Amino acid sequence: YAILRLTTSSKDMLNQYMGFKDEVRKENVKEWLDNGHICLSALVNNKIIGSVWISTRYPPYFDILKIRPIFKGTAYIFKLFVSPNFRGKGIGTILVLEALQLSYKMGITRATAIVHKWNKNSLGLMEKLGFKKSYKLYFLKLGTFKQCFLRHR
Repeated sequence: YAILRLTTSSKDMLNQYMGFKDEVRKENVKEWLDNGHICLSALVNNKIIGSVWISTRYPPYFDILKIRPIFKGTAYIFKLFVSPNFRGKGIGTILVLEALQLSYKMGITRATAIVHKWNKNSLGLMEKLGFKKSYKLYFLKLGTFKQCFLRHR
């Protein structure tokens, strides 16, 4: 699988993402990208089959302040989605690990995964990757990220 960072300047991939059937409202995509949020997409044969979003400031669609304050040095991982035909093949794991690795390279010290409580697959993945549930969210200190990354590569 290839992992690509989506940008507004890569028109072909942006257009393809706009047709991707994930759970992101497409009217938000350009605004999110323009405001510094990051989208990583997994591709097979140059076709998007999965994606995950990362924010280092705040999750753009979620009022996290009601749960806990925003912390500097935190990556918020949200909107993980893998096409149904490709689930169970490790693509979600690869996307989250790439998001964590990118965050770590940016000097981020911790990550928070935002997952709906009904999404048992994503909850299981986050726990498998070392996230711990706290305050209704999943947290991971990226100091333990290296062990997590090596274990799952």
